[in-house]
Amino acid sequence: MDDPKHGGIVVVSGPSGVGKDTVLKLVMEYNDRYEIVPGLQFGISATTRTPRASDKTANKTYRYVTEDEFVKLVAADAFMENTIFAGNRYGSLWPKAGARTLLEVEIAGASAIARQTSALLIFLTAPGDTIDEQLAVIADRLRTRENIAAEVLQSRLETARNELVQGPDQSNLVMINDNAQSTAFELLYVIRDHFVPAYA
Repeated sequence: MDDPKHGGIVVVSGPSGVGKDTVLKLVMEYNDRYEIVPGLQFGISATTRTPRASDKTANKTYRYVTEDEFVKLVAADAFMENTIFAGNRYGSLWPKAGARTLLEVEIAGASAIARQTSALLIFLTAPGDTIDEQLAVIADRLRTRENIAAEVLQSRLETARNELVQGPDQSNLVMINDNAQSTAFELLYVIRDHFVPAYA
């Protein structure tokens, strides 16, 4: 069996707009259909924010807790990593021993997980030979995906630039998402090879 301390975790990170949500949803759809990685599941995240309708289709399972409950979970060392975003607390709970867990976590959180486990860290990026070319693709995707204000877009692109600089060096593997379907299949086989080394 896989143990969380010994390779039972795959973490995917990357800038907003690079296509993580789409790719990971496809990974699970393909895995459900073809059973390439038996038992693969999304990680569980605890949060103090209120539930949203979109949580039902998110690439993780949420456990909603109070501020006091979250603090107790931190004290109990229940999280692989935790952070505060927009005034709410978020944390990735340790999976059960033997679980094959797929996590979508921002870069700092992925690095925190790597310090405690032998997790495989995958950085998903946009096509382009330079960071500026990758940012142009990300900007187009963000504009297409949502009605985004210019100042919000600029802020996200600044964050994305920092992630594009730091992410590859902090990850085990960099994958270019130029086509969500083919990227999802490639990622699924990478996950299989990590959990079942005999395939590698």
